Amino acid sequence: RITDLSELGNLHIEAEDRLSLDDKAVVVGDVNAGSIVLAGRIMGNIKAAGTVVFEQTALLLGDIECAGISVKEGAKLSGKIIMQGSQNIEFEKELDI
Repeated sequence: RITDLSELGNLHIEAEDRLSLDDKAVVVGDVNAGSIVLAGRIMGNIKAAGTVVFEQTALLLGDIECAGISVKEGAKLSGKIIMQGSQNIEFEKELDI
């Protein structure tokens, strides 16, 4: 569990498993993990092989790439979302056109 990273400056965080950042966490840099639970603040891109959960206190200024996403009411996000596997979706097939 990571709490306050504000004194460390620019970071690049990588974790194979679940990474939880509590409401006091401040990260400037990219975050990669198996899954991510964010209650703090990140200015950078995040990538997860699994699910990303944004708690109500979360703030993200950056892009998200993940397999699944959950956003609680109150979370603030600014960036684009890329769902893994979505790059190969054929719109007409998905709608049975």
